[in-house]
Amino acid sequence: MYKCTGIPIGVGISTTKTLAKLANHAAKRWYKSTGGVLDLRDPDRRNQALQHIDVGDVWGVGRRLEEKLKLLGSEMN
Repeated sequence: MYKCTGIPIGVGISTTKTLAKLANHAAKRWYKSTGGVLDLRDPDRRNQALQHIDVGDVWGVGRRLEEKLKLLGSEMN
């Protein structure tokens, strides 16, 4: 579809709506390695993807909470 319209298409599969949206985002972002489809039901694959995604890119978190969450995370380390 991208070749015809220039619009990236992605399919994300997971156990929750938020994780499925994250999988969809990652499938589009890493199209060459995912082929536009990413299944995050496997815990190892999910953890690997989460390590490479900014918290502000997670649906339901939003960019306004990103800074606060990063501060909380740095306090835990």
